Amino acid sequence: MAEEQVADAPAPKKKKSSFLIVIIGASVAGLVIAALLYMFVLKDRLADENDDTGSDLLTAIGTNADDPISPDVVTVDFIESVVTVKMPEGSDLPASYLSFQVTFECNNQSTADLVNKHMARFVDLVNKEHEFKTRAEVGNPRMKENMQKAIRLKGNSLLLRLQKPGEIDQAIRINKVLHTKYMVTDN
Repeated sequence: MAEEQVADAPAPKKKKSSFLIVIIGASVAGLVIAALLYMFVLKDRLADENDDTGSDLLTAIGTNADDPISPDVVTVDFIESVVTVKMPEGSDLPASYLSFQVTFECNNQSTADLVNKHMARFVDLVNKEHEFKTRAEVGNPRMKENMQKAIRLKGNSLLLRLQKPGEIDQAIRINKVLHTKYMVTDN
């Protein structure tokens, strides 16, 4: 009988240790479920209803700190233009065409007003920057970016010349040039 009691003694320890493991496992699982519930359901419901910062949206889509956009920005859209693309020498192929449209992102309304007042000068500037490019150049994405930068720099230079010499406003500037259309058509 004493041997039976000794044999029975270790059995309850196994039950206690497995019972303890089940309790710890259930506790960890409960904590994980509670954390997930908070993250996906309760967090948004518990947030302040007056918080309209859109931080969740900005986090979801990402932000670009290198490209801040001022609330005073005004855009000026240009009409669509078409220029002939230079073909390689000795080529019997018909000329290709570059169809494009740009938008100026002006720093403020004063800049947009000045651009609109002298629209013909700016259209000429934009067209000259697109003309006389080769087919290889207009097909290169870097060339498009280089044209945007050149147009912005030349446009800002023109804006300085259009202002009265003693009354130059540094806030009058073009922040960015964007292509809203850029398409090469091969015939």
